[in-house]
Amino acid sequence: MSQRHRGRILMSNRSSKDDNTTDCSAPIELRDAQRRIRDAYFDHDDGLYVLNCNPGAGKTVTITDVVPEELLRRYVAGDPVPEQRVCVVSFTRDDATAFVPAVIERLRELVEYDMTPAAAAVSNDDVEYLVERIRQAPLFGTVDSVFRSLFGEFAAEVGFEEMPDVGNEGQLTRLHADCYEELASESAYAEAIDVVEAGYPPGEYDDGPTALLRQALHHCRARRLTTVEFINELRATVNAVYDEGETDSFDDVAGALARCVGSEAAGEARRSLDGADREEIVTADQQLHTAWVEVIDAFGTLLDGYREAYRRLTRERGVISHTDCSFLVAEFLSGNLGNGDPAARKRERVLKRYQDRIESVIIDESQDVSQLQHEALAQIVMEDCRVLAAGDIRQSVYVWRDAYPRLFERAVEEGRYLGIDWDTHVVETAATTYRCTPDVAAAVNAIAEPMLTDPTRGDVGALDVVYPRLDADRDPNPGPSVHIAAFDTDAVPGSIPYVSPDSGKGEAGILATYLSCGLADGTFDCVDGETEPTDEASCGDPDVTVLFRWRTHIDTYRQAFEAEGLTVADASTYLFDSPAVTAAIDVAEWLADPVATDRTRALVLESELGLSTLEATFEVHDWQLDAVHDAPLSDISDQQRDILDRLYCLREQYTTFSSQSAAVSLADLIDTLALRADPNDVAPAVAPEQRVANLDKLVELVAQWETESLSTLSALTDVLTQYRDEPYIGPTQPVHTSNHDVVFTTIHQMKGDESNVVALADIGYPLRKHGPVSQRFVNTGPMVGLAPPIHAAAPEVEALSVYTRGLYDPDGDDTRFGSTAHPLDVGLRWASERWSDETRTDSSDPELVGHDHIQTATRLTRSEAWRLLFVALSRTRNHLVVPLPRDVPGSERPRDRWLESIRDGLGFDGTPGGGTYSLNVEAPDGRTRSIDVAVNAVDTLPRHSTSDDSYCRLNIL
Repeated sequence: MSQRHRGRILMSNRSSKDDNTTDCSAPIELRDAQRRIRDAYFDHDDGLYVLNCNPGAGKTVTITDVVPEELLRRYVAGDPVPEQRVCVVSFTRDDATAFVPAVIERLRELVEYDMTPAAAAVSNDDVEYLVERIRQAPLFGTVDSVFRSLFGEFAAEVGFEEMPDVGNEGQLTRLHADCYEELASESAYAEAIDVVEAGYPPGEYDDGPTALLRQALHHCRARRLTTVEFINELRATVNAVYDEGETDSFDDVAGALARCVGSEAAGEARRSLDGADREEIVTADQQLHTAWVEVIDAFGTLLDGYREAYRRLTRERGVISHTDCSFLVAEFLSGNLGNGDPAARKRERVLKRYQDRIESVIIDESQDVSQLQHEALAQIVMEDCRVLAAGDIRQSVYVWRDAYPRLFERAVEEGRYLGIDWDTHVVETAATTYRCTPDVAAAVNAIAEPMLTDPTRGDVGALDVVYPRLDADRDPNPGPSVHIAAFDTDAVPGSIPYVSPDSGKGEAGILATYLSCGLADGTFDCVDGETEPTDEASCGDPDVTVLFRWRTHIDTYRQAFEAEGLTVADASTYLFDSPAVTAAIDVAEWLADPVATDRTRALVLESELGLSTLEATFEVHDWQLDAVHDAPLSDISDQQRDILDRLYCLREQYTTFSSQSAAVSLADLIDTLALRADPNDVAPAVAPEQRVANLDKLVELVAQWETESLSTLSALTDVLTQYRDEPYIGPTQPVHTSNHDVVFTTIHQMKGDESNVVALADIGYPLRKHGPVSQRFVNTGPMVGLAPPIHAAAPEVEALSVYTRGLYDPDGDDTRFGSTAHPLDVGLRWASERWSDETRTDSSDPELVGHDHIQTATRLTRSEAWRLLFVALSRTRNHLVVPLPRDVPGSERPRDRWLESIRDGLGFDGTPGGGTYSLNVEAPDGRTRSIDVAVNAVDTLPRHSTSDDSYCRLNIL
């Protein structure tokens, strides 16, 4: 099976200069909105040009066409270094890596096929010269790489001896821990630490002081705030929660109830509480407010010291985050950082060099630009520049990572971008999608249009959502493109019994069976009339991708798919969760001091090497490897003996590791342990190709991380162990593509990609799983808040109407009220996921209730979750598969989970048992289009398996 791919978008055929016949291998040609924005861009010397794109409408293709044509035009006009005049940024490393080869290919096409007037003026030697210039282009890459180049110009002026390592999360995690340890060791911070640690003790799912301070520092950098400004924002949130003022009587509490959930709730609370209860609530609320203000003041004291420690340690250790890099660029170039005449002269030279050099700026995925990145980039963009911004508000799914889509919205609506009100402002909307079939486009429209424009779902946030319907320019499939894997269940959507019941098929099992049977009987085979069957991504065996919002049930899904004979490549698995990788790190940690008893004990008992059964043997021999290695003991297995031999060899090579690079040492360690071949079953559950790919990726990462201060394996051990202990801070494993049927990945990972067959998984989870209600630090959109401290919680206080947890009780038990595992609120004094029509009888237009200031974050988080569903649906080329229950168990919650929106959009009422039904959808031209939706319509006899006598068991009744 082929891998999911960043497919080449096919728009039209083009004849070559030597052949006037239509050739299906000829290069693409821009059409419609793509061509219009390209022409407008080249018709002017300055201005803002915005391409607002549907998924698959070719924004990246447009950019890939514009860049080489601009280089050609500049070169023919006499500029020998045209790449110096153009800055092109994207937002993922994969996109940036693919961009330069794509531009080079397009350059050759433009010349070979005479696709631009400048092509006639260049020779083959000129083309090769330009190819080399493109490969060396200093400002083609990710936005982070552009800022690294800028920062390298003045790193010394802001206190760095040399260019620091940027974005090494392992080093940064250690550095942040050390910042907090410094504060903890100083008596001046003792009182503040006691207050903050009492208020926010770390838990399995709760951030402690170190994590909170790191998040606060990041926010201050991202918004360019002083500590005072940041603390004022936290206090503003407290004041918004206590909008009635500090509590003096129960009237203040009742006033807050009325403001948040309505006068009925306030009246109910008055009636249900006697005088003693009211006094208790007033006292508890006063204590909560006092403790909240106190912990914020203490947090501010710690943050001041933390910022100073961080500033110093980043310079001592030569490491900064990507946000730090953007912050330092923005602050230095704007004059807020870097004092003295030398710094001022350097700033003037850098600004002049870049402002004079850059004449065009091209930004892909513009909706993902953060406010900080926007402000930093604005320092080098002048009014005589030409700016092309391409994006889609509906695909903005990185607000949690500081994306600020309002900037792109203003570019579209107002012509303001990069700090400039552009006189020339051209906007084109590309509605035609070249990615999906017409039936898939119709299904996406049927689900997404009502969802994204609904003020209780996708339009609940601050963005003004407009939905231009997808208009597919593809031939249809001969059979259905939209599939429902239907199943019966009475379990709560999103729960384990719903996904994988003890008997019968749940969501995971039915989806696995449908895909297995569909692959076996040819249901998903691609027949694409637009292309010759030479591109694996377009024809032949389909690539199948299963998309997840959360990783929670991925292992359960994997088991269900493997039970159906499908091989799964899990692109969502973290690299540092791989057993072979963790084994290598365990041994590297031991080699830092191989004679230390504690290190040997940890290696034997905690590593993946399979030595834990030798605990007693090592104990008898005082944890000395030599003694155990030389002992003729029968209780040591052959595999364990071999591992001990390999460890002994590594120990003997110990001195050589200090004289060679970390990457070479790590490669030697992996070879000596034979982790790639794995004869000792260190990672038996991982496919051999995947194991090798993971280890190769580890060595590659270490080679990238090496700096003067981190040049040996011993020096890098602390970094590696941070990733091992917190694998989620590192990358996911590479997907080995030669031997799998299905790829599992998250929707965020899939953004920018496409797949012939897309299946959605785990669609029953409530949207609020990781919302503001459960967060201690919230910095979504304009709202910034630190939750009330846990030590001021009031679990003994009575319920306040719909607030079953009273004033504030984040650890409360709601089971007696029938609530789910993900609460609707944690009390009156924090965020809420409740709706007005559930708390008031007089509510006409449902809205999220609670403290309006905090609910800004809730609304933004929810609206982004709905946009994420749109991104998932629109990754599909040929077949979309969704698992749906025939009847929704319990009460329907269309505002709170994807399940009902998908079911309603597809018009699925639980029938037919098997076969197809027709769905009428309004097309982009206003006419009605009828599509066939398949329900369990796959052959139930063949099974996609290596076994000849196995069969599909798909319940279609």
